[in-house]
Amino acid sequence: RMSLTVCVSATSTGGKLALTCQLRDYRGSASTERDSVESGSISAGSQWLERHYGQPLLAQVYSETVAGFGGRNLVLSRYPIIKVFRVFDSTSTDSATEILSSEYRVDAEQGMINRNAGFGWDAAISQGLTQSVIPTEERKPWLVEYSAGYFFPGTSSTEYGATSTGQDTLPPNIHQAVLMKASRLLERSGNVKSEAVGDFKVTYGESNDDTDILDLFSQRIL
Repeated sequence: RMSLTVCVSATSTGGKLALTCQLRDYRGSASTERDSVESGSISAGSQWLERHYGQPLLAQVYSETVAGFGGRNLVLSRYPIIKVFRVFDSTSTDSATEILSSEYRVDAEQGMINRNAGFGWDAAISQGLTQSVIPTEERKPWLVEYSAGYFFPGTSSTEYGATSTGQDTLPPNIHQAVLMKASRLLERSGNVKSEAVGDFKVTYGESNDDTDILDLFSQRIL
């Protein structure tokens, strides 16, 4: 079974994909009186967008066990990859061998590690009259420690393996989608399903006028 563990979480920005000053600029407002409410709408909008993406967007460090399937590519579940720290051919602390970084290449956007020698397939075999691979029972012996996701101002980039701090790699359309959603949550704050994010209560229910946000977001993830 796949095992994915978050070793360093995206805590430095509180999970937000925009700043309150950016939201005020987007809405044409200069007042800071509703700062806490605006901050809550950004948190809610960021969480809403991540639900549609299906994984965290901000940079985090992961430890993951993966099946090799005998091919040259090892597919990780989080991307874009920022840095691969270590790759092992086993999860056993007694027998694991670390693969040298010079032996593989990283496709950051696709979330893949490519190796000429390939990644061996370890599958469960049925013990009946005729031995065969049991479907969906592939073992996952390859252990990868890596960081993946996007940086946003306020992120301590070096913590995730980047070479410098203060980077902003969040695609502009994702940032724009967060501002659009946060702004609409402020406008529709009376129509909620009673989920609180700080002082802000918000619905995650779909709305017909959110399709343009998802269209904008999908330009990056498809």
